[in-house]
Formats: sequence, C-alpha cells, structure tokens
Amino acid sequence: MGVTYRATDTSLHNGMTDFGRLVVAELNRLGVLIDCSHASPKSAHDVLDVSSAPIALTHSNAFALCDHPRNAPDDLLKRLSASGGIVMAAFVPAFIRQRTRQALRPYQDGLGKSRPGLSPEEATAAAALAHTGWERDGACLLADHIEYMTNIVGIDHIGIGSDFYGGPTPPGLEDASTFPHLFAELVVRGWGEDALAKLAGRNTVRVLKAVEKAARTRS
Repeated sequence: MGVTYRATDTSLHNGMTDFGRLVVAELNRLGVLIDCSHASPKSAHDVLDVSSAPIALTHSNAFALCDHPRNAPDDLLKRLSASGGIVMAAFVPAFIRQRTRQALRPYQDGLGKSRPGLSPEEATAAAALAHTGWERDGACLLADHIEYMTNIVGIDHIGIGSDFYGGPTPPGLEDASTFPHLFAELVVRGWGEDALAKLAGRNTVRVLKAVEKAARTRS
C-alpha cells in the first residue's frame, strides 16, 4: 500500500496511516483479498482492526518455529482465524528451518533481506547454505509448521502458498512436482481426505468467497 511498513523494512509509520485505513476500506468495497504476508505484525494487526472482510497471509510460516520476520507470531495467527482469514505455508528454506535462518544471517541484513553489496560469490554461497545440512527433508519440516499453525488457527484457516519465486528451495520441495511429498507426510501424521482438501485449496476458495460477500454487503 505504500502506507504501512514491511516485515523486512525499517518502521516508517509504526503501522498503518489514516490513508492506509482508507485503502483497506476501498479494497473491502471492491472485494479484493488483502494479503499481509509481507507486512509487519503491527501492520497486519492494524489491517485486522479495520477490515470488514477476512485477510490472508499467503506465504508465511510459524514464527515460533523459525524466527524470520516474514513468519507469523501466535497472536497474529489467533486474530487471523477469528476474523475468518487464512495462513498459507511457504516453501522458503529460511522460513522453515531455524538452523538455515541462522546460517544465512551473515549474508543478510538485520531484517532478513539479502545484505546490500552482496557479491556474486556470497550469493552463491548463501544459496548453497539454504539447501544443505537438513536433518529432515523440507516436506517433513514444513509439515511441522502446518500442524503448529493449524493447532492455533483451526483446520478451516490453513493453506499452502509455496512461493516458487526463483530462489532457493528446501530438499524434498524443489518444485511443484513435490507437492505429493508434503501431502504424504501429512497422511502419515493422520490427516484425512477432508482436511487435506481444505489445505489444498478449499479454504482459499472459502476466503475468496467471503471477501466477495463482504463487498456485496457494503454496496
């Protein structure tokens, strides 16, 4: 929106400005799903304070399991589900595994972004670190995040937002062909067909419909 601050930027407004609140109201009126995955927790809470429709975190994991600033803390997850929204687990290595997050710190600034002036050699080394040394594969560790967040938000508020953006991917979740690995891991953990269907897309469709319904109510 240009009026909040990102999870990986220095604070400018300590959350949303008055103009930001007007933007949220207009997005609600238009039936646009608001995604706060890149927003700071404070900004996301501010959006929840004023939004008349559910919001989403389309590619964020559990901060309690990996302390990257792009991940969602428990208090935000609780409010997200209470408002009818959804959190969607991401395949980004530094969002999944705390040891990877720690290993990448020398190549990043204090907010989890690539350090300014990173040389090509350093970027290559960072990419290699993101993919190596995993004690369990990415599907297994991401399933930990999915189950942790589901325990907070409930089965109707969880999804997958893989975020294949061209950056590093964890072992076992290298590309879209590996989605079955994640579902197989959850089946082993006792997830049934209905829960998996909600995770795979049914919950996302529900949220999109709820946002459209809220817009019709305002018109």
